[in-house]
Amino acid sequence: MQTVKDVTSDVKLADGTTVYSGYTWADWASYIPGWGFLGGGNAILATGDPTWYTVAKQQSFNLDRDYPIFQYGLRIIGAAPDKNKVAAFVASGKKLISWHDGSDNLVSINDHVRNYSTMTNIAKGLGLTNPSTNTRFFIVPGGSHSEGQALTEVNWFSAITNWVELNIAPEQLIYNKRDKITGLVLRTLPVCRHPQYPRYNSSGDVNSAESYTCTTP
Repeated sequence: MQTVKDVTSDVKLADGTTVYSGYTWADWASYIPGWGFLGGGNAILATGDPTWYTVAKQQSFNLDRDYPIFQYGLRIIGAAPDKNKVAAFVASGKKLISWHDGSDNLVSINDHVRNYSTMTNIAKGLGLTNPSTNTRFFIVPGGSHSEGQALTEVNWFSAITNWVELNIAPEQLIYNKRDKITGLVLRTLPVCRHPQYPRYNSSGDVNSAESYTCTTP
């Protein structure tokens, strides 16, 4: 139970600042064993210190001491987004579509939401009264990490192209849930704009997007 509590809780510095928002319910078991490997890799990228791949070094990790170093190092090499630059891009009139898997078991959807909200607030400060005129955030329902990235699953290309070239802003997309072996479509679901999520209409084929409506929880 403590592991579940830890995974679903925000990671905070001693002063209460949230540096990573907790996970929602997902199949973390397939990724938890590899978190040390992935975290060590990011630490190496940020610091250039290969000892971060050792258990002893990882056990010495101190959030308040090491997080600012990691954050700065990853940003310097371009491995962490600069929210100020993204906000300036959006506020300048350019279009941006962001998305996240609803059941992501590697990267917290709550952290993406937190960072996206921070970015749009910065864009407002730069004069963009309504950020949704230039940027939109979508949730791939039920998708675990990396699902929905293929254009045969969600056609992000047409969505951004139509927005930029035809000024047709994306409101709702379709997720084609495919069999990982055969590639056949098992079901279709609406890809809703956050904070909306698809809800079953109480009738119709549960495997068809037409049987769902994007609603706010």
